[in-house]
Amino acid sequence: MVSGGGTNLQAVIDGIRDGRIENARIGLVLSGNADAYALERAGKAGVKTAVVCKRDFPDAEVRADEILRVLNAAETDLVVMAGYINILHPRVCRAFAGRIINIHPALLPKHGGEGYFGIRVHEAVLLAGDRES
Repeated sequence: MVSGGGTNLQAVIDGIRDGRIENARIGLVLSGNADAYALERAGKAGVKTAVVCKRDFPDAEVRADEILRVLNAAETDLVVMAGYINILHPRVCRAFAGRIINIHPALLPKHGGEGYFGIRVHEAVLLAGDRES
């Protein structure tokens, strides 16, 4: 699941391609943002994509239904949140309990939320004087 540029997604694609990540394949890239460059990265790698965004599914319950429908249709075993900036509905979390990995470049919740993506996260970590990111 992605929302932005897809650098984390690209690292996973590359890791699978060069064998650093074994016994894995990306069955679907789901985005909450129709304009996410990550969708282009997925397309270039031959990976199926889907978009489930707030604009098209403003009701959180209906959006959760669609996310679950798309993930189940792709026979998803593991959900990797690779820069997905939306909060997952509790039903999605329950459906994939123990099978969700969240990749985020900083310690949450201290350096997360609105505006915390990309280099901004690391700048906030440095500004706070934290030693880990």
